[in-house]
Amino acid sequence: MANSVQFEVERSDLEIRDRTGYSYRFIFKEDRPEGLATVLFYPIGDCNIALLTRLQELGLQPSQIVAHLNEFYPNGMGIPDNSPLMGQGVGTAALELIVADAKERDAQAMRVFSTGRPGMVTFMDKHGFETYMTAKPKKDRTSARLAFKLL
Repeated sequence: MANSVQFEVERSDLEIRDRTGYSYRFIFKEDRPEGLATVLFYPIGDCNIALLTRLQELGLQPSQIVAHLNEFYPNGMGIPDNSPLMGQGVGTAALELIVADAKERDAQAMRVFSTGRPGMVTFMDKHGFETYMTAKPKKDRTSARLAFKLL
């Protein structure tokens, strides 16, 4: 689906402890909540052992960079999966921008955590993320997932 929603992106540098990254604000032309996302960059060797092992199996080295999509609410926080604001291409456009920025920072992979919201799980699958770990599901959700994709 083509993105028909008009929005501007404000990106700012971010530093959390010893990690750097970007914070994004998605500001819409029409009346709707602002979206947000954050991505942090750090060596693959700092990832949990399950992801480190999987990425090494794929030929990546601990010194290479992973982009951690730490927050991803491009349509605004608290927007339910069945909202008419969803499914308009905003998430895809936001992810494409964040992936391009991650590649500019020489990231070789991107990791993401999903609490198991069905919409986010579907989104991750659609965009080629591979699950490497799951957690017990909460009520009305599928299993929480940790996933990655090579960039």
